[in-house]
Amino acid sequence: MYDSAKTIEDLFEENDRLKQRIKELERSESDHCLAERALRNSAERFRSLVEATSDWIWETDYRGIYTYASPKVKDILGYEPLEVLGRAVTDLMPPGEAERVAEILAEHLERPKPFQRLENINLHKDGRIVVIETSGIPIINEWGHLEGYRGIDRDITRRRKAEEGLRATFKAVPIGLSIMKDRIFRSVNQAWCDITGYSEPEIIGHSTRILYEDDAEYERVGRELYPEVSEQGIASVQTTHRRKDGGIRDMVLTAARLQSKGPSLETVVVLEDI
Repeated sequence: MYDSAKTIEDLFEENDRLKQRIKELERSESDHCLAERALRNSAERFRSLVEATSDWIWETDYRGIYTYASPKVKDILGYEPLEVLGRAVTDLMPPGEAERVAEILAEHLERPKPFQRLENINLHKDGRIVVIETSGIPIINEWGHLEGYRGIDRDITRRRKAEEGLRATFKAVPIGLSIMKDRIFRSVNQAWCDITGYSEPEIIGHSTRILYEDDAEYERVGRELYPEVSEQGIASVQTTHRRKDGGIRDMVLTAARLQSKGPSLETVVVLEDI
């Protein structure tokens, strides 16, 4: 009787263990289903994001061969994504540009590191030039080896053409103009050179201090002009400048802020000889 009771007790215990195992399996199956559902939702969100962005999202292998291209590649370069897969990054560029970018690419494949806003020229499927701004990050596997890169390409053709048009206007306008960053000359036009006697190569990279008779006047103009430019966006001040030939001329400077935010103050300055 004891043995029989023991056997029944063992059966109950085994049954309890089986029930517990079934619950665990059901829970595991439930977790698996939840994980699959979350993965599907994540993939759908990623696909929606990729399709909504105006940028082309891509991935390459460790050789610089495209392994993924989002649908936006068709809007930017005229190719279907499948037409791009298996092609090298440089295959879509003019020969000279391909050589230049190949050198940069080789460096990043040898010493993987993120890169931002690499400007490069691509050829549209119809043959026209497309200016691209590329940013990417390396894909490193669990052993620390480079598997490839993933990143985005942005079409900046219109912006570049607009900048070139603005640059041409800047150079040709018959008013003394300069572009400065923190009072360091970045660019000047011909009219500015005619007023000061300096050529553009002679002045680029120099501080505006070169034009003032002494530190006191240089500092006064800085105190009166640039705080107002920072706050109001534009300001004017009268001063004197020393030309390259040593002549002293009365001037009016009108400075306008080029960017609204940032640690540096970039301005375009109108120089008027009075």
